[in-house]
Amino acid sequence: MKNTCMLLCIGLLTLTGSLVAQDAKAGPQMAITKGSNISRPADAPPPGVSVLYSNLGSKSDTYYDSEGWTISGPDSELGFSQNIAEPFTLSATSTVKGLQVAAQWAGGGTDNVAVALLADANGTPGKIIKVWNVSNLPTFGTCCGLVTVVDQAGISVTGGTQYWVAVGTDKASITAFDVWDYTYNLSTGTFAYEGTNTSNVWEVTSGTQSAFAVYGTTP
Repeated sequence: MKNTCMLLCIGLLTLTGSLVAQDAKAGPQMAITKGSNISRPADAPPPGVSVLYSNLGSKSDTYYDSEGWTISGPDSELGFSQNIAEPFTLSATSTVKGLQVAAQWAGGGTDNVAVALLADANGTPGKIIKVWNVSNLPTFGTCCGLVTVVDQAGISVTGGTQYWVAVGTDKASITAFDVWDYTYNLSTGTFAYEGTNTSNVWEVTSGTQSAFAVYGTTP
């Protein structure tokens, strides 16, 4: 668990106890807050499944709890919307039965978020396979609560094919101001963002990755 603030904090806007980049047209927007002393072990994964993909850390240092990509609805007090998606590819055809994401509520609007599994469309997030809306998120700056979603029947995914996990807002969370926290080791790689500054079209870029895990079974 870290509570440092990058030098890129210069020129940020203070809002609901967190910091958000002020220029919504400068690229994907990040949020920063002061880390809390509140800590608990990470939530357990869904029962009876295996880890298919994960960039989560240990149970006591699961993600970088004080910095992440902003998740905001079109009617949020930030004045712009933003959704984030992270790619993953499994080596074998598998059945996805659950996801965990380090999504947190930053204190603005409704305390909920949309989590989705998406297909790929020529290297960008494509068709929504399934979406969940989750309420009562962990508070931004604390560790190590996770948002867990489950599909009991399971969703078949093809080995060697790219898919995306997205965290964003839907009709139930259009006022929400949330954060998808970075990985515990600030790993970098490809991700996508969509919202006001992309004219609501997914744009693929590279930078610090958000923390998540995919669970299921492999025949």
